[in-house]
Amino acid sequence: MVSDDPESFADLDGHDGWDFAFGVVNAFVSDFTGNGRKEASGPDINSGQALGDSIAVTVGIAGAVLGAVADATVDVGSGGTAVLVSAPAQVAVVALPAMGAIRGATNLLKNSNKESSGGTPRTEHGQERANEAKAGDTHRQVGDANRTIKEGRQFTDSETGNTVNVRGNKAVITDSKGNIVSQFKNSKANTQARIKSGRWVPQK
Repeated sequence: MVSDDPESFADLDGHDGWDFAFGVVNAFVSDFTGNGRKEASGPDINSGQALGDSIAVTVGIAGAVLGAVADATVDVGSGGTAVLVSAPAQVAVVALPAMGAIRGATNLLKNSNKESSGGTPRTEHGQERANEAKAGDTHRQVGDANRTIKEGRQFTDSETGNTVNVRGNKAVITDSKGNIVSQFKNSKANTQARIKSGRWVPQK
């Protein structure tokens, strides 16, 4: 949401904070369980997931180290006999947090690589539009498309079902998976006209 777009106000729907919190929890839990991660979810959830992955790495490493130290203490105190009795449990105490840390680090690296290559992934059509912008087509030049997705106001295109992200005179279209489909300069008058016609439906 941005103040320079007359059709938008900061966080009109109030969901940004909830999306971020969901992303944190979703990443943390999925890193340790290996299931349930929500992919290509939008900027707020993705930002939350980055924090959740970072927490998982920290907690996982700490858990693995503490588990290993505790195991060593038990082994020494029992003269080594405890190893025969509880070896599977001891392995689990170290392996589970270690796997959480590894998954968290892997997801952080994956997101870092995605951002270094331009951030939000594009469809083939979306890449063509980006290439046109680089080649000098001013109608396709929208600056940082990721910023428009993150800060712009969101609409649903009633004909395609895609999400229209509008920031000032810039529009970036994303599909249901969060991939950029198109981008173009868009006048405020055109935005208003599409809202009134029902083509672009404000997301709530």
